Amino acid sequence: MFGFDKKKVELVAPCAGQSVALEQINDPVFSQKMLGDGVAIVPEAADELIIAAPATGTVKQLFKSLHAFVICTEEGLDILVHIGMDTVALKGEGFTALAAKGDKVTAGTGIVKVNAAHLRSKDVDLTTPIVMSEKKQVASVDVARPGPVRAGAKLAVVTLA
Repeated sequence: MFGFDKKKVELVAPCAGQSVALEQINDPVFSQKMLGDGVAIVPEAADELIIAAPATGTVKQLFKSLHAFVICTEEGLDILVHIGMDTVALKGEGFTALAAKGDKVTAGTGIVKVNAAHLRSKDVDLTTPIVMSEKKQVASVDVARPGPVRAGAKLAVVTLA
């Protein structure tokens, strides 16, 4: 009745950087939450990034271009991690898979390696949204305060519907 018994899933930062609200990123599909609620990370200025699973679960989908992946948690929550803006157009250039569809992973397990220096040389915005892609699964997303975040640090708590 009051939601005290609703399940919660804790999300961790998939990489180090700056946590920002979805509304602040430069892509209306994410900033207007068309794909679901969540949070974004502006990755640190490293030459290479490892983008990790934000929660324990199974790699449900690893896009062919490696620019995005979906983790399905034990609770059935689908979490989409989209690496950068408009990166699907790169057709996998600058991305290396570290996991495969069907792999069971824990929060913090590397999923995709990113040649960030190469992508930045092409003026790619590496802001990485983490969204709950199945809106009907989610009652609320409580995001930790915006600002600097370490890889693996608590990023948000999702309350399931």
